[in-house]
Amino acid sequence: MRIAFFTECYHPTVNGVVISVATYAVQLRRLGVHVAVIAPATPGYDDQEPAIYRLPSRRSKSQPTYPIALPFGHLVRRILDAERPQLIHTHSPFVMGVSAALWARRTKVPLVFTFHTIYEKYTHYIPLVPQPAVRVFAKKYSRAFADRAQCVIAPSEGIAWMLKRQGVRTRIEVLPTGINLALAENLEPIRGELGLSHQARILLYAGRLAKEKNLETLLQAFAVIAAQEPDANLVLAGGGPWLSVLQRLAARLGLTQRAHFPGMIARRDVFRWAAESEAFVFPSVTDTQGLVVAEAMATGAPCVAVNSLAVMGLVRNGENGLLTENSPESLARALLGVLRDEERRRRMSAGARQTATLFSVESCAQRLAAIYEELITR
Repeated sequence: MRIAFFTECYHPTVNGVVISVATYAVQLRRLGVHVAVIAPATPGYDDQEPAIYRLPSRRSKSQPTYPIALPFGHLVRRILDAERPQLIHTHSPFVMGVSAALWARRTKVPLVFTFHTIYEKYTHYIPLVPQPAVRVFAKKYSRAFADRAQCVIAPSEGIAWMLKRQGVRTRIEVLPTGINLALAENLEPIRGELGLSHQARILLYAGRLAKEKNLETLLQAFAVIAAQEPDANLVLAGGGPWLSVLQRLAARLGLTQRAHFPGMIARRDVFRWAAESEAFVFPSVTDTQGLVVAEAMATGAPCVAVNSLAVMGLVRNGENGLLTENSPESLARALLGVLRDEERRRRMSAGARQTATLFSVESCAQRLAAIYEELITR
């Protein structure tokens, strides 16, 4: 099979979409699928993978780290003439998505669309436009775009449920990105890098530090925990535009010595931190899938998550983690329960490991390849 990925962002950008696109590109190639990735150019970055095509791009003032592709028709045609894809898979409904849909129609091949983002939850990144109007537009547009595809990939059961409720009529398949379970093996200790003792009890968040991740709620919850559990520490691993905001809030709450910000960390280090944590904490209510939750579970870390679409069907209350309301009080109560009931924590840890085995990247890639083959055959 020959597949073309259209994506709005790719390496060296680091986010969930890039991880998903790159992971599937690698795994599908291992299955014998030829995958071409068409993405915006990032000046100064050289690709090390095969069949990566970079389109001219420009940077916006509001999001300078996210170059915007300029998919000029003659350039895209030249790529597709060389690659001859039997199916086009877009990972965005916007600039690159429109181009993908256009060329899928012109070349008479199936179009697949992965719904990576609840776009109306991210409109605060669009300046100078009334937010209510933008949210309504984003919701209606993404729903309409989904119906242009022959198949929509929903990265979680919750997103599939949401799309059906919104009236999406096309075929929907639930398929998460998948995780490399080998990364959860033979992990070396990492807590010493932050000077944390063996007695320190770690609660971990890993991901972007951004407004939409609901991390103020997490810090407020941890302030309650820190007042009652002297050995409790919170690690917020990652980078993003909200880092300084969160550091100031931690200082105001008196958590400077107990809330740690190691910054951007390697993928392997997410597993290392999770392996030493009492629980992984996931307060976001805007994500479409809990990929990092499944990664933490692979090390045996139970997840305490604010109940949201991203963790629907993934976090099972009392079995592999705990679901909470979206409030500091509810989140703190659940985390204190994990810290104080070791037997329950061990049971949930075993359940977390079992859950993670269902998300192996190999099995997810095989399922995606089977979907492609069916659509191409039709």
